[in-house]
Amino acid sequence: MCSVRSEDPVTDRLIDISEASLISVRDQCLIVQSEGDEPASIPIVDIGSVVIHAPRARISTGALSALAAKGVAPVICDSNHTPCAVVQPLNGFHAASQRQRLQAEVRGGTRGRLWREIVRNKIHAQAAVLLTRGIDPKTLADLANKVSSHDRKNIEGRASRFYWDNLFDDESFRRSDDSHWLNARLNYGYAIIRSLVVRAIVANGLNPALG
Repeated sequence: MCSVRSEDPVTDRLIDISEASLISVRDQCLIVQSEGDEPASIPIVDIGSVVIHAPRARISTGALSALAAKGVAPVICDSNHTPCAVVQPLNGFHAASQRQRLQAEVRGGTRGRLWREIVRNKIHAQAAVLLTRGIDPKTLADLANKVSSHDRKNIEGRASRFYWDNLFDDESFRRSDDSHWLNARLNYGYAIIRSLVVRAIVANGLNPALG
């Protein structure tokens, strides 16, 4: 089965492949042929992410190449439908090599400050989510103010523990418990978001592996 989800009817579609399928490309469209179904045809230009979690799905090199040219990073899932890989495109702007050289040369102090801002913004976002559940965001706001360069005191970890302990009503939930059904869904969502982030990074001529 191939399902197409999109908030916008035209662009950034999520292609979810959950049954044995042959995935190919023809006339700038991704063709998904599932057993017993009519082929689904989706314009490559409209695709934002592809998630494949059918054990018997097959994808052609032509399809992978076409998706890479669009900057799409397909997500591959294992037999438990848990994301296990992202196929990272290598294409970018013509100045990609120069940008990646500059990216690799960024000094540790700058990296540390950038990481501090990333962690702070993450914690503020967590506080905003908990606020919608009526939980006072002061604890997370205070932690965000304590984040230093490189987050050497692991404030991110402390904030995450508070966040997950208060996000769900299910007292049995632990973010580290891979067997919990909520974690399976969270991991799936994170994989999709990660593929979109990889796509944006690569499209700007940067290499996500360099941090």
